[in-house]
Amino acid sequence: MDCVTLANNHALDFRRDALGDTFRHLSDAGIVWIGAGVDEAAARTPTILGRDGSRVGVTDHLRDYAAAPGRPGVTFADLRSDAPCWLLSAIGSVDADIVVVWPHWGPNMVG
Repeated sequence: MDCVTLANNHALDFRRDALGDTFRHLSDAGIVWIGAGVDEAAARTPTILGRDGSRVGVTDHLRDYAAAPGRPGVTFADLRSDAPCWLLSAIGSVDADIVVVWPHWGPNMVG
């Protein structure tokens, strides 16, 4: 396993300290993550994965547990109308052969 996404409705089930523990455990295991961070800037930062000469950029987004300046949480981009400027900039800044944007769609617990 090279990369996991943390932008989901369970990221803060055990609060922000546990999310920090998750960051440390993943880092210790050599696994990168997307969709969450120690603050808004870190949560919005894509990662680059390399395999067989190709580079893949990956990012993820979710609202309910959004990171903020100085507060851990997940990435959020409101995609209901247009992609926000910061997201387009982040995608454009990725030096990769493929960029994957992985949104978390729809409300929880609804069929």
